[in-house]
Amino acid sequence: MELFHLLDISKSISVMEVGRQECPPGHAWSLYLLDRTVIHYVESGKGTYVCSGKTFHLKKGDAFYIPTHTRGRYQADEADPWRYTWIYFGGNTGDKFYEDLGLSKAAPIYTSSNPELVNESIGRLEQQAAAGGTYAVMSGLYSVLDAMTVHNSNQALGKRKSGEEYVAACKSYIMSKSCEKITVSDLCGLVKIDRTYLYRLFQEHFKMGPKEYILKTKLDMASQLLTESPLSVSEVAGLVGYEDPFAFSKQFKQHFGVSPKEYGAKHKNLK
Repeated sequence: MELFHLLDISKSISVMEVGRQECPPGHAWSLYLLDRTVIHYVESGKGTYVCSGKTFHLKKGDAFYIPTHTRGRYQADEADPWRYTWIYFGGNTGDKFYEDLGLSKAAPIYTSSNPELVNESIGRLEQQAAAGGTYAVMSGLYSVLDAMTVHNSNQALGKRKSGEEYVAACKSYIMSKSCEKITVSDLCGLVKIDRTYLYRLFQEHFKMGPKEYILKTKLDMASQLLTESPLSVSEVAGLVGYEDPFAFSKQFKQHFGVSPKEYGAKHKNLK
């Protein structure tokens, strides 16, 4: 049995209202919030947001955050008015979500790295809301929050630190499971992020994708075993997760340019 320990977000987040607005050209609105916070996500079009004396120009895939005790004024573009979805959180219950997006009173703008996927999740939420199922609506809402968090271009947040944590967890998992078959899906399930984001993290840290990194780790481990142990090629293949020694030998030769047997003999003679 495999257990996953998850944060009970139903206890930590209080969503008071979710809505959608397709604005006419130049439509303007102003808010001052006492006991709640709100985020508006731009699905299409353009507009401006004014907060704490600063003006921000937003487009599809951007979002703006209005904290408590802060006045925010926003206006649709005259030529290309925006459509947005808003989410109201009670009190400070949205703080963790805003932190994950890199949002604060000083930096109230979010940018999605994949607006189409976020828009898809919002579309599903709208369909679930129309169907009227309470739990389905909550599931859809959390899918939107998750999509916005995963597909986040914000650099203010120290997303790199989170990325390093994901990569470290994957690296440790690959090392500990080197004698088993490991897939990219296994890694995505481990750190709960999608394949696109995982691929980007591995490219940033290792200059290769996760599939290539898994293969390289296994073959590097195999090369060490061939050099430092009396094990046969078949035994080494099994220790790095290959059921078929011939498949192992083929990939080893593609990687190192020589067969496992030749590699072991050559490097043992150098010691």
